[in-house]
Amino acid sequence: MVAGIMGLPKGSYHEAFGRKNLRFGVRVLTPLKKNFHRLNLLSIKSTGDLRKKYSSDFRGEGGRVQTPFEVVTSQNVRTDMVAYQIFITPANQGNQEFEKVKKSFLNQKQVYNTSLGTANFSARIFDCFLADDSMITPLEAKDFVNIHTAVPSALVTDLEIDPGNGLGFNMIEEELMPGEFCTNGSRKVKEMDRLLFSSSQYPLKLKVKGLFWRLDLPQEQINVIFMDFQEMYP
Repeated sequence: MVAGIMGLPKGSYHEAFGRKNLRFGVRVLTPLKKNFHRLNLLSIKSTGDLRKKYSSDFRGEGGRVQTPFEVVTSQNVRTDMVAYQIFITPANQGNQEFEKVKKSFLNQKQVYNTSLGTANFSARIFDCFLADDSMITPLEAKDFVNIHTAVPSALVTDLEIDPGNGLGFNMIEEELMPGEFCTNGSRKVKEMDRLLFSSSQYPLKLKVKGLFWRLDLPQEQINVIFMDFQEMYP
């Protein structure tokens, strides 16, 4: 999504946006639900020569295949939208890749349209904000703490679920996702990340290894851990 907004060529950004340069965090802002569907897609194994009207699977001659398709929506599709809060930080001081991303977002010059998945799930970006050092405080978690973002599972030592905490009913999920790619021009996955996150707008109450970051935003105070941070804790 970031590369599309910046207009970077396909396959040119995996190494530049890797965890040695940038770290990403994500927070769910609206309660989510998943729907699974079966799409009756063409089975494409042979293209043939469409110009000469030769046999081709694009004409449906190869039959069809039932393909599972997951759609993420808000709990109430009539009143709410799917909304996330994204955090991007440099992995080291003076990082040129972060400077390019920062300039692109703050100038609000979007090259390609943003989508949450395939192109027909159009999205938009709003409220881009640059937090200065005075708003960010690194802290060590010595007890349970509310974490508002997705957390690498390897960092979690304990999880508390308390229905009477006044925050509301929380749905907790764990996903395996690509964390690092081999080189630019290649989409071969080098490392996978296992992430724990809340599919509602409520934070997770966790004990975690190492640091988290308290972020003092104009409207609220939240605690953030980045998805790419687990390499510090083997």
